[in-house]
Amino acid sequence: MLNTNRFADLCCTNLSRCRRTGISPIRGQPFRFAVGTSSELKASLMISPTRLDRIKGSLLGGAVGDALGAGIEFLSLDEIRQRFGLFGVQDFVPSYGRQGAITDDTQMTLFTAEGLMRAWFRMEERGICHVPSIVHHAYLRWLLTQGERPKRADFEIRTDGWLYGISALHSRRAPGNTCLSALALQKAGGNRQLPRTTAKGAVGSCG
Repeated sequence: MLNTNRFADLCCTNLSRCRRTGISPIRGQPFRFAVGTSSELKASLMISPTRLDRIKGSLLGGAVGDALGAGIEFLSLDEIRQRFGLFGVQDFVPSYGRQGAITDDTQMTLFTAEGLMRAWFRMEERGICHVPSIVHHAYLRWLLTQGERPKRADFEIRTDGWLYGISALHSRRAPGNTCLSALALQKAGGNRQLPRTTAKGAVGSCG
């Protein structure tokens, strides 16, 4: 199981190091606050322990819940009760060759978080950012981990950053066909004209 607690630690450590050293953790470029940023705003951007706990809890809780349901994702309620009893799953069950394995839901959660981090850094470094485009590009990196790539892409998908380098994420965990096909049809820049679908589990372009 991917250590999402470690992921949250790295996120917050990178933010703290960025502010302390003035170096961006994404490309090693100088980091600076936007011109005119007040000292009060700088202070408000510092992550308090309470906020850090919420970030960790969100990532870790989501991953644990995902892993608990991984082995029963495609079972009906009756099938779950027949196999695990009236109250269903009480602990991790075998899935994807191990116990406690996450699914594509946690994979995409992590790439969403990475995309939001990159968008924040870009805004602070350059003073301009289109957040959907940055997050979209993070999803394309996830797509590469699934052994797929955009069908009409004539552009480079940046694979810098440490998240893409985590080998545990380069594993197919029953990703939705709607999500794969929607991303595969997209071009660079976060095209807003996403394919419409009524496929089960689809929200927007990805389920």
